[in-house]
Amino acid sequence: MAAPTPNLTAKPRLCLEFEHAPEFALIHYEIAVRIGELSLPPGFAGVLIWGRIYNRPFLRCLRGCGLCLWRLGRTSEALQMFERILSLNPNDNQGVRFVWEDLRHGRSWEETQAKDATARSKRLSQLH
Repeated sequence: MAAPTPNLTAKPRLCLEFEHAPEFALIHYEIAVRIGELSLPPGFAGVLIWGRIYNRPFLRCLRGCGLCLWRLGRTSEALQMFERILSLNPNDNQGVRFVWEDLRHGRSWEETQAKDATARSKRLSQLH
């Protein structure tokens, strides 16, 4: 089953909104998810294979929605979104399991970003 492909031609703008106004980015992602869901049968519980490229925009919108929810502190909703992605794409081609793990351990968006920045700095310093 191929999910629809919401038009994401506004991706650069969406990235800026995620960075500076995640509440607005969330609105866009939620609309895109609703559009994508229109082509899924009611109660769809199947798998959306990443290898079918027409599934990718929908899965990416779900991920974007989950990241916005997490960033806005809506952790239980974000956790549910990432669990949904993992059920739709159990091979986890997006690396959602890592975000899901951070959420399960109660880590906030800010904590995780700080931890990742520290790890990046450490890796970069080892290169020099």
